[in-house]
Amino acid sequence: MRSSPWIPALCLCLSLAALPAVALAQATEATQETMPKSSAIAAIAPRPLATCPTFQSIACGQTIGGSLDPSDCTLPDGTAVDYYQFAGTIGESITGTLTTSAFPPFLELLDPNRNIKTSNSSGAPGTVQLPFTLDSTGNWSLAVTNNATTPQFGAYTINLACGGIAPTCKPNDTTLCVANGRYSVQATFDAGGGNAGQAHAVALTNDTGYLWFFSASNVEVVVKVLNGCALNSRFWVFAGGLTNVKVTMTVTDIQTQAKKVYQNPPRTTFQPIQDTSAFATCP
Repeated sequence: MRSSPWIPALCLCLSLAALPAVALAQATEATQETMPKSSAIAAIAPRPLATCPTFQSIACGQTIGGSLDPSDCTLPDGTAVDYYQFAGTIGESITGTLTTSAFPPFLELLDPNRNIKTSNSSGAPGTVQLPFTLDSTGNWSLAVTNNATTPQFGAYTINLACGGIAPTCKPNDTTLCVANGRYSVQATFDAGGGNAGQAHAVALTNDTGYLWFFSASNVEVVVKVLNGCALNSRFWVFAGGLTNVKVTMTVTDIQTQAKKVYQNPPRTTFQPIQDTSAFATCP
């Protein structure tokens, strides 16, 4: 019996029609496998409580036993996530500790606007800790999930320890406080002929201020310290000078006492400072 010439053509058309769906499924699977946990948590964090109602409260000094279950909120990559919320104060030092023998732990800290601030994870079951000095006041959250490439479930414990208010910079006539009080800036100048002394400091914003040497109306150096922890795990120092005298500027991390000293030689135009690796003292 001769076969109909339409049958091979029909089969070919059906095969071609199926290709886009297969390709889409493969692309979706690849996206889920490569999506970082931090991106997944960021994507789900702003969801309304009506669709993610598991924000449990946790207090300083409290240890809570929990479990990742299939019925929990799920991240875009399919893994379960639990959220624990606590009231925090700017400058307060906290440490979150996640312990589990059921899955590789992943712990994330979200600020009151649900932005990711920092995280810690492990490739095997065990304990991870997340120390951080809070940079705003409000309801912060700890997100608990697993660090595996596929959904895993099981029991865990989470602890929140609070270490009190971290020390902050105290501003005065010769001390500029920047980065929300985390850093101090002090400087000396020497114009020669005995015309030397301590620079005077004036704050402009939480991050920025300026220094003057000879007259309050004569700005000599503008300086700022920025929190670049989310980009390269560093605090950044930027400065620009309107002087050619000798300047020694010292920036100090009040919490760790780490210091960076920047110098401008005498009779030399002050060169811009753009130090994006200044302090490896995050968070």
